[in-house]
Amino acid sequence: MITYRHRRVVFGVTSSPFHLVATINHHLDNCSEPLKATAAKLKKSFYVDNCVTSVESEEELNKFISESKKVMLDGKFDLRGWISSPILVDKNVENTSILGVIWNVKNDTLQCNVNFNNVEQKLTKRTLLSVAQRVFDPIGFTCPTTIIPKKILQATWCKKLTWDQELPEDLAKEFRKWIEQAYAINDCVIPRRLTSVSIQECENSLHVFSDASKDAYSACIFLRSKQGDDINLSLVLARSRVTPVNKITIPRQELIAATLACRLSVTAIESLALPNCAVYYWSDSSVVITWIMCEGPWSVFVSNRVKEIRNLSPTSAWRHVPGHLNPADLPSRGINPKGLLESRWWEGPEWLRLDEGHWPVANFALNSSEADLERKKTVTVAMHVEEESFLDRFTYFSSYIKLVRMICWMLRFKKKSTSKELTYEEFEYAENILIRLVQKRCINSLVNDRNIQTFVDENDILRLNTKLSLGNENYNFKFPVILPGSDPIVRRLVECRHIELKHAGAQTLLNNLRQKFWIIGVRNLVRNIIHRCIRCKRFKAKRCQAPTGVLPNERMEASTAFQHSGADLAGPLTLRSGAKAWIVLFTCATYRAVHLEVVESLSTGTST
Repeated sequence: MITYRHRRVVFGVTSSPFHLVATINHHLDNCSEPLKATAAKLKKSFYVDNCVTSVESEEELNKFISESKKVMLDGKFDLRGWISSPILVDKNVENTSILGVIWNVKNDTLQCNVNFNNVEQKLTKRTLLSVAQRVFDPIGFTCPTTIIPKKILQATWCKKLTWDQELPEDLAKEFRKWIEQAYAINDCVIPRRLTSVSIQECENSLHVFSDASKDAYSACIFLRSKQGDDINLSLVLARSRVTPVNKITIPRQELIAATLACRLSVTAIESLALPNCAVYYWSDSSVVITWIMCEGPWSVFVSNRVKEIRNLSPTSAWRHVPGHLNPADLPSRGINPKGLLESRWWEGPEWLRLDEGHWPVANFALNSSEADLERKKTVTVAMHVEEESFLDRFTYFSSYIKLVRMICWMLRFKKKSTSKELTYEEFEYAENILIRLVQKRCINSLVNDRNIQTFVDENDILRLNTKLSLGNENYNFKFPVILPGSDPIVRRLVECRHIELKHAGAQTLLNNLRQKFWIIGVRNLVRNIIHRCIRCKRFKAKRCQAPTGVLPNERMEASTAFQHSGADLAGPLTLRSGAKAWIVLFTCATYRAVHLEVVESLSTGTST
């Protein structure tokens, strides 16, 4: 048997891109030591099977090409099709596609290549989605104009239009106006290089701007590079997004924009890898800066985003910029393609080309009044917490008998007794302990009652001193134990007696309890227990009364006697002869007359 091993990646399989990237990364991680630097740069620069990177000089370019070929050739990868600018490797190539963007090699510029010629005449939501996704712009320099079809698309969702339903006249007119100028997007050209000189030799700073309007919010990042008296500005990243369908306040939208700006700044800082690069964050919302600067129990919406902003950026780096000087204002409002081409907003604001002393300083003060609208509402509740007493743990048992038996077993465990059955003496002793604990907890309410006289017996149990002390009755009857009716353990005692007496009435239960106990408020307690007893409720329920039946016509119409009659048999009777006989009872249905006959057999006679 011959076993074959497949050693090629099949094109078109879902897992093929992962296999390719994993294989390339594994090969670059195991590269030889002299080529480690080139392998690390290759690993960071590969996107599927394309390598995109930048070098500082022609010597570094030639070295990178030769070493890259050598590194990848060890893994049987053939790197070819090299294109560079401004040093041309292949002078016959003028324009090439790099990750979906057109790169003019001779001019070293980037631009989009969008074709809007085949747009359908019938404008629907499906058409809008198709057009809105045709512009591929990873940098975001066209986002001020590409936000317009997205806003129109959101309006169709708000109007709940179907995918193939024709747009209303106002939305169709707005979209046609934009599509007529869409060709200008291809004329928007930006330089590929962020600086005209080596970026490592410049004094660099990143400026992150954010802004929001009622329909969209945006964020953009500019790199300011200063070398001597020369200052260069370049757009690094920009994003604009439509606001949520469920409209929120402008300050909240400004906060969302600030959060987006912080996330973009993390991406830009990691990608550029510039050492000692200062980062400035700009916003024209005084409310957002107040939320970021000040501590406070903000609402959940504000608190979550402020927490993320503080984790991604220092609070001291946030500054206020007037709205008309904020470059993020254009992507948040939107502009037609011709206006975008004329604005050249990707070149950055002019005031950033000045020294820091000439940067705009607005008369800014923390806006606490509007910021406090998002302060979390706090409710102060005063609670009186009582410590749990040891006696409260006994309420775990719903039965009074089980409660006393549990105390018996606790006392037996203390004595280390080996007997398996509880005696009456043990049960009585445990009950006295429980009574003393209940009386001790409510001693003030029992003693302060001036209408009764009490004393403490030899078992330290509080009893009532009655007028029956000279009688021959039982000691518990003459001197009953005083108990509070409000205690939950006493309630379990009354419930137990109610069940033992087979759900007797209130007066019977009272008489039984007073044989041994004098419970304060016992009458109301007994009534409440009987009222809540399910079985007592069932027996007290009234039986259902059936309505009186309607008399038939035979009982009401005038007729002769026995015209309508009924028959029945009574017996048997024993005659003197010893034979059996039966009485036939004939009843008139109209007059209730009765006729009796005697028969000696129950069989039906035969007719001759």
